[in-house]
Amino acid sequence: MKINLILPNQRRADVFKYSFPFMYLGLPYVAAMTPPEHQVRIIDDRYQDVDFDTDADLIGISILTPNAPRGYRIADEFRRRGKKVVMGGIHASVVPEEALQHCDAVVVGEADGTWTRLLKDFEHGSLERLYRNEEWPSLEGLPIPRRDLMAASHYLPLKTLETTRGCPHNCDFCGVSEYFGKSYRMRPIAEVEAELRKMFVPQPQIPRALWRAMELISPDFPYFATRRLLYIVDNNVGFQRDYLRALSQVIRDTDVLWWCHATINVARDVKMLEMLRDSRCIAVNVGFESLDRTELDEMGKSFNRPEEYETLIQRIHDHNIGIMGTFMIGRDNDTPETFKQIADFVERTKLDWAIALILAPLPDTRSYHRLREEGRLLTEDWERYDNVHCVHQPHGMTPEQVEQGFVYTWKRIFSLRSVYRRIWGKKPGVHRFFYTLMNLGFTRKVRHWPDEGISRYEARRNHRPT
Repeated sequence: MKINLILPNQRRADVFKYSFPFMYLGLPYVAAMTPPEHQVRIIDDRYQDVDFDTDADLIGISILTPNAPRGYRIADEFRRRGKKVVMGGIHASVVPEEALQHCDAVVVGEADGTWTRLLKDFEHGSLERLYRNEEWPSLEGLPIPRRDLMAASHYLPLKTLETTRGCPHNCDFCGVSEYFGKSYRMRPIAEVEAELRKMFVPQPQIPRALWRAMELISPDFPYFATRRLLYIVDNNVGFQRDYLRALSQVIRDTDVLWWCHATINVARDVKMLEMLRDSRCIAVNVGFESLDRTELDEMGKSFNRPEEYETLIQRIHDHNIGIMGTFMIGRDNDTPETFKQIADFVERTKLDWAIALILAPLPDTRSYHRLREEGRLLTEDWERYDNVHCVHQPHGMTPEQVEQGFVYTWKRIFSLRSVYRRIWGKKPGVHRFFYTLMNLGFTRKVRHWPDEGISRYEARRNHRPT
């Protein structure tokens, strides 16, 4: 049997387009779970054309909320041509009834354990409408994702790895705890180590003089030149400290540069920071979300304490680890002054990289249900739930003000002046080669953004004189 697995693209006005071209692991995992007698192909619609004339027997489509409409259009076209289509991913899992209007079956939640059953049912002509696990799958014995089915040239020169699933926190804007569960599941360290060994072969014998020459550019440069870069995609790799210590040791032995997601609480454990530093961790992605304590309490991140941010940021920097910070804007306690406060904070603390994203109340999250009950959702056009459009009515501002503030923070943070002060103004510097490249990539994008925000830009662009 031939199976095509598709990751749909996401529509966005070209002028506001930004992307993180990482290799997602969802479909490579599904491909790895597929019995070897079947032929599998993965199409990333962001970079490849979807072949609607394919001879594949089964089409699988994985959707997030912003790319769901594109996924539905792809599914409808395949079904019009007589193909069987199954859908999965976070969006299809939280609104399966909606997805079933466009496909023949939906995999709800993780595909581990249900995918092979679906394939058997399909072969026997007895495909069910919904497939779901009764319990959260164990992460022991996971297959190694079929990264070979993804065209590496489309993505950043780094490897992605999953080590844990689930999050005990229940932030009101996040669907992770619903999709992956509130329990924290961890892969056996030995299996992670085995996968790392396959991903990164031992260092080639680079002449010592050449290695030293590359180090003159930056101590990190040899790792970039040899593509020994690792991004751990877990939502909160630092929740279980003993596991993170063991994982850090394995990564240290692999000899790569790596980065991950963690809460600011990781900075409270100095020994952990020392372990991360010694394992060549160059960045932690921290969701600061807000500088307002009341707002943090309401969103479910009361463990974030703004009055401690600066001390904890400095502690991380003191261990030669950079910080990628994210902030959530457009919430009810935000005002037009919020955007300047965030930009000032980013520059004052010299965050190595930071972005502010507009609240997107994703389906089945607490923020979605609250705003819907209060009649404050402006649209359920899922393509606009992309953290660039404001799709709800905040209390303290108009949606247009939120979008203008979004543009302001990005332009301010990624201005050449800000980049220089944050990256080159720290003494000592923290992985300047890496963060200069990271920031300048966004500097090139935002300089073309109009100040009016995306909705007004789209309205102006789409206006046709009568």
